[in-house]
This record gives sequence, structure tokens and C-alpha cells, in this order.
Amino acid sequence: MLRRSFRVSNCVLGLLAFALATASIPATAQTKIAVIDVEKLVAESPKGKAGRAEMEKLRTAKRGQLEAKKQEVLELRKRLDEGRLSLAADKLQEMQEELEAKAVSLKRLEDDSNRELQRKGERLMADIEKQILPVIQAVGKEQGYSLILNKYQSGLLYADETVDITQQVIESMAASGG
Repeated sequence: MLRRSFRVSNCVLGLLAFALATASIPATAQTKIAVIDVEKLVAESPKGKAGRAEMEKLRTAKRGQLEAKKQEVLELRKRLDEGRLSLAADKLQEMQEELEAKAVSLKRLEDDSNRELQRKGERLMADIEKQILPVIQAVGKEQGYSLILNKYQSGLLYADETVDITQQVIESMAASGG
């Protein structure tokens, strides 16, 4: 118990000494920090809005393809169910195999659509990031920031709204045509 108390005391004394030493050093340059809400930046920037519209258009097209394919499967299943008593065994078997093939085709289409949407989203985000970074750097230099952090992905737990420059970057992007 005495050793633990000794270690805690040494730790407290060390921190106090560090605080006193750093307080006596004159600050040569003031650190100016800002944060950016990247999600808001992407959502409200002209390029982000265009990308979102493009993704929604692709999503709608894929949804239409999937609905048409699902309808085919449902109709075939209905015909199979209705014909169970009246159709020959070989015809039922043929319809069952066709139903299974269509179900597999539907699953593949769903998987392919999801992959395509994901790749498209990643490409759009990469394009937006290429455009955003130079604007962030320009705004940072213009306004004399030492650090600009991603508001929600930097481990940041709190930031006063006065250090959030998201809107300024959105306006700079809009002014530059992006």
C-alpha cells in the first residue's frame, strides 16, 4: 500500500513539475485548431449533392431491376403452386428447376447490385475527397489554422462550435465551382 501511495505521489509531483516548466516557456506561436464535419460537408457541397443524386438514380434503377426479377419469381411460384394438382410430374419438376434457377439469379442480381452501388459510392467519395482536401488546405492557410480535424472520426469528443469551419469550406467549394 505504501509503494502504491509513493508511486501516486511521484506521478502527481511529476505532472506538477511538467506543468510549471511548460508554463514558464513563452509561447512563440499560438496554435489555432478547427474541426470539419465531413459528413455535412459531403452532404451540402455541390459535388456531394450531385453524387448523392447520381447514387439515388443508380439505386432506383437497381431497385427496378430487382423488383422485376422478384415479380418473375413470385409469378412462377404462384403458377407452380396452382399447378401442383393438375400438371404432370415432369412439368412440375421442370417448373421447380426454373424457379430455383430464377431464385439463384435474383440472389446474384442483388449481390451484384449491392457491390456496384458500394463501388460507385466509394468512387464518388474518392472524387469528392480529392476536391475537398485542397479547399480545406486553402481555407486552413487563409485563416491561419495549425490543425484541422475531422469532427467525428478523429477521436474528438468535444469541440466548441466556434472552431467548426465546415460551412466556410462548403462556401469555398461552391465559389470554386465544385
